[in-house]
Amino acid sequence: MKRHTLLAALMLSALAMQPVLAEDAHHPDQKAGEMAPAADQAIQKMQVNTKRMQIQLDVISQ
Repeated sequence: MKRHTLLAALMLSALAMQPVLAEDAHHPDQKAGEMAPAADQAIQKMQVNTKRMQIQLDVISQ
């Protein structure tokens, strides 16, 4: 179970780091910190998938 929790935590932290690692130099027309709607939707979809995977891992561990 610890391995699954660690894996989920690593995936969530990697997801949280994506905006920090983004390069804004090639997008001068966007304001700093402003994300494109498509990217926002992709992040929301990844979060839903991560939650679903965590539920599945919890069921398997029981």
